[in-house]
Amino acid sequence: RGSAVVVLSKADYVAEAQCQLSNPAHYRKLSSDPVAKILKEVTTLAQSLFKRDVIDFRTKSFLIPREPRLARLYLLPKIHKPGNPGRPIVSSNGCPTENISLFVDHSDL
Repeated sequence: RGSAVVVLSKADYVAEAQCQLSNPAHYRKLSSDPVAKILKEVTTLAQSLFKRDVIDFRTKSFLIPREPRLARLYLLPKIHKPGNPGRPIVSSNGCPTENISLFVDHSDL
């Protein structure tokens, strides 16, 4: 909402993040990094669409990221609430599915 500057100790920030991440109703710990598996699925899908002439070569190349990475979670403190709980934000920039999302959002398919 606002553009306030919030000063928060690292210990409090990490404690809030751990508290939220430990909630099994919202998060679960993965046994391994899923990026390679998701990239393989994205690549297979893009190649299949290209072979069926649904997308052109340029679009296929766009859909397959070159250096995908895992999403990152960070918190924005809710300064208007008691205890200033953090609002979790998941940044998926660079994730294997980012370009698919862009394509769907801006496609006329």
